[in-house]
Amino acid sequence: MGGREIWNSGLVLSNKTQLTRYTGPHLGFNTRYIWSVNVSTSAGSGMGYSEFVTGPQAPNSFQVGRRASPTIPDLSDVFNSSSWIWTADANLMNAPAGDRAFRYTFTTPPGKLAAFADILITVDNHFSLYVNGFFVGESGPGWKHSQSYHLSFGANISRIVFAIHATNYNTPEKPPPVAGVIAGIQIGFDTGEIALVSTNNTWLSNTKVPEGFELFSFDDSTWPPAKSLTKYGGGFWETSVKFSTDQSNITITSAPTTSSSVGHTVTAHSQSTTPTITTTPPPSNNAAGNVGAIVGGIFGGVTTILLLILACLWHRRKLNKQLNTGAYNI
Repeated sequence: MGGREIWNSGLVLSNKTQLTRYTGPHLGFNTRYIWSVNVSTSAGSGMGYSEFVTGPQAPNSFQVGRRASPTIPDLSDVFNSSSWIWTADANLMNAPAGDRAFRYTFTTPPGKLAAFADILITVDNHFSLYVNGFFVGESGPGWKHSQSYHLSFGANISRIVFAIHATNYNTPEKPPPVAGVIAGIQIGFDTGEIALVSTNNTWLSNTKVPEGFELFSFDDSTWPPAKSLTKYGGGFWETSVKFSTDQSNITITSAPTTSSSVGHTVTAHSQSTTPTITTTPPPSNNAAGNVGAIVGGIFGGVTTILLLILACLWHRRKLNKQLNTGAYNI
């Protein structure tokens, strides 16, 4: 299990099967954690793991390095300057049914690093969006309903790869047979400046969706440019897209991989080759209040299940031994 280890209890001799108290450091906000339990008894041993996500901070509070205001940025200007794009086999009035892949790599100017990105996107018919190899989100109820995402980069970065898996259905219930991807993106630098990214023929496209196409390290050097079909406001779509009034807040961080440990562990989920993405859950006033109790309760439940399994195995081994000697009780 890859990740940065937060806490390791080591071997604990105890007959408790639940409510083991977490005694590690304070857990961060908006972070996905993985915990594991290794139980050893005279009948054998077993290991299990699960995960949980801590909530956001209390209202009217802020943390250095995070957005203090929940205000959704106005991306209408950059969206209005974007084009509907697809692969070269499509035109404004017709596009074959099927899956398509699109990629765009943004490299920061010298002396600047990216701290966050805001994305407003929709696709006719369906999309899955990835950033630096990790799933960010997918289509809503239809292309008229755009989706909005705010990405915070835990460590400022100099390169961002946006990847989109788009699908055109072209079913009889969906005339006319058109398809398109459109997005407006703003990227914030550590200097306080902003860069804008529109969908146009600077994006790359593929009529296939290669395995791993969304990964940061994927080689797209042979991909042709996407085809710009029309600016926003043109074609079948006109100005029918509704700009999202809700925004999903997502944190992307990176950390080195460490080996798993014996005992009770709480691990901040991460990978060494690509960043980890953590989705913020709905706001809660008690988001981080009872993390210790949550961890203890979850740990206790899994431990109880493991002990029951081990007890059954021990009882079965005892019964087999009795059967082999010809003496047993029912």
